[in-house]
Amino acid sequence: MKKYLKVVLITCLLVISGLTLNSCKPAIYIGKNPELHTIVLHTFFVLGEYQFDRIEILETDDYGRTLFSYINSEGKPQQKALLICQKSDKKHTYFYTDYNFMLTDEFILPEEWAEVKGGDLAEEIELLKEKNDWGEELKEELLMKVPIRRYKKSPISDRKLRKAFKSVGEYGGCRYGVYLTEDPYGRCLYIVRSYDDISYVMILSKDGAFDKENFLIEMDIWDMSDYWTPLKEFKERNRWNLPPQ
Repeated sequence: MKKYLKVVLITCLLVISGLTLNSCKPAIYIGKNPELHTIVLHTFFVLGEYQFDRIEILETDDYGRTLFSYINSEGKPQQKALLICQKSDKKHTYFYTDYNFMLTDEFILPEEWAEVKGGDLAEEIELLKEKNDWGEELKEELLMKVPIRRYKKSPISDRKLRKAFKSVGEYGGCRYGVYLTEDPYGRCLYIVRSYDDISYVMILSKDGAFDKENFLIEMDIWDMSDYWTPLKEFKERNRWNLPPQ
C-alpha cells in the first residue's frame, strides 16, 4: 500500500510541475456547438479541463456569422467572453485570428442579449462586430480555417519545445508548454512557462524549426485585456498566415 501511494504521489508531482508538458491525455468538450468551442480553443490560452464549458448563441447575421457567449467550466482566472465565428461547415470552422472576442464580466444568456447590447456594453459590442465585418459579405482571404475538434493536442513533441526554449540561453528552463493554434503553413503558437514563473509565447514549425531572432517573447497572457495587440504584432514578425519565403 505504501509503495502504491508513493507511485501516485510521484505521478501527481510530475504533472503539477509540468515535466510532462503536453503529454497528458487531452480533455474532451462534451457540450453543444463544437464548431464554436473549437474557436475558443484556438483563441484563449485554455489550461486545465474544459469538458463542461458553456456556449450560447446570441445573434447571427445574413452571411452566416455567429456571435456567441462563452464561459469556462474550470480555470483561474475564469474566462467569460463574446466571440464571433465567421462561418462553419461539417468539418471546419472559420474565424478572424485577431480581435475575434471581447471579455465580459458576466456570462450572457440569450434572454439577456437584447438588454445587454443596448446597455453599457453597446459600444464595445459594435466595435467587435465592426472588426469582424459583421453584416458584410464574407472576406474569404482573411479567414482562419481549422478542423472542428472537441479536444486539442499538441502537434510538436515535448522534446522539440524544450530544445527550442533551451536554445535561448538567457531564459530559465521550460516548466510547461501549452499549444494554442497554428496557421495553414504549419507554424504553431505556444504559451511557455519557465521555472522562474515567467510566461512567454513561442512560434515553432511542426518540424521544430524556428526563427531564433523572433520566435520567443515574454508576455503576460493572464492579462487578457492587453495581450491581443502585442500577440498580433508577434505573429506578424513570424510571418503568421503567410507562405514561406
